[in-house]
Amino acid sequence: MSHRIEQALASWRSAATEWEAGVHDRDVAVRLASAWLEYQLASGAVPDDQIVLVADDDARYLAATPNVERYLGVDPETVLGMTVSDLTPPDDRPSVMAAWAAFIRAGEASGEFRLWRPDAQDVPAAFEAKADAPVAGLHVSRLTPAAQWVARGDLVAAGAAARGTIAISETRALAGRA
Repeated sequence: MSHRIEQALASWRSAATEWEAGVHDRDVAVRLASAWLEYQLASGAVPDDQIVLVADDDARYLAATPNVERYLGVDPETVLGMTVSDLTPPDDRPSVMAAWAAFIRAGEASGEFRLWRPDAQDVPAAFEAKADAPVAGLHVSRLTPAAQWVARGDLVAAGAAARGTIAISETRALAGRA
């Protein structure tokens, strides 16, 4: 087993132990989600063209794969604290929380979803989501952008690198929430 996998697994176990002991604060949730996601990445369980997001019961993101920047034009740290609504096109936002609640009740969901970029472009993606994974109260979404975005994502990422990543304040301003 590689050192990276061992480190991720140890971090995951440590945070999971705290969570199981009833410590459900945001810090533990972020550490747990991040460690679980790092383990998934280190073990090769996440394809290069897939975005994986971990959110809490309030639909607030706790962890994101690095390629979120490639497709959405924001770095993973910026995604943390954003909500599912923040990554949804404005016209679809009124129904997002009802759909989120239905997903949590059902335990899983799949289908098509349009991700919203701060530059107001939609990124169509297929998704699969599992509630209460990796633990109760955390929820994993795996999104695979449509084929045209897989190639285009490389161009978008190059452009973002050339101008620097978008800060959270700029993202909120673009979303009309400054």
